[in-house]
Amino acid sequence: MTAQSTAFFARQATNQVTITVTDDGAPPLSTNTTFNIIAPKLVITARADDTSRVKGFFNPTFTITYYGLDPGDNLSVIDFPPLATTTADETSPPGTYPIVLSGGYDDVYEFAGLTNGTLTVTLWPLRAEAANACRGVGQSNQTFYGILTGRAFWRQHHRHIHEHGHCGESRRQLSDHTDLE
Repeated sequence: MTAQSTAFFARQATNQVTITVTDDGAPPLSTNTTFNIIAPKLVITARADDTSRVKGFFNPTFTITYYGLDPGDNLSVIDFPPLATTTADETSPPGTYPIVLSGGYDDVYEFAGLTNGTLTVTLWPLRAEAANACRGVGQSNQTFYGILTGRAFWRQHHRHIHEHGHCGESRRQLSDHTDLE
């Protein structure tokens, strides 16, 4: 007796299988039967990646990491990726805001879980640098300068630094003079 089957199994689909059985008797008898095997969708999860930006700028393009994809698969195989949104806009104050995932559909994968990420809005990084200087005892104080670097749109704000005390002391006061470049 010999048996032969023909089938192609998709990852997720209804797969038709035909089995043919033939005996070696005289006369040879043969029969076949056809049936369906249903392969379910593969279960995956998705997570919005955490990211940050500076206040006053537009939100970056949010990215999503998928867990449970078949080896060799990536974002490009997802028919309709989940949508990543947040309530923060360019005018939002510094703080943390949820990046919310919603929706998503694929013919092979089933989304079993969507995990939100976090957008962190920060102030523009600022660096203060003062020039070192010294004066002799009995001499009058000089005006010293410092530079604040890193304001939005790459402007530099210069402020006068008035030294109070003796050489090596760290008591300094910034005046209100500001020059924009």
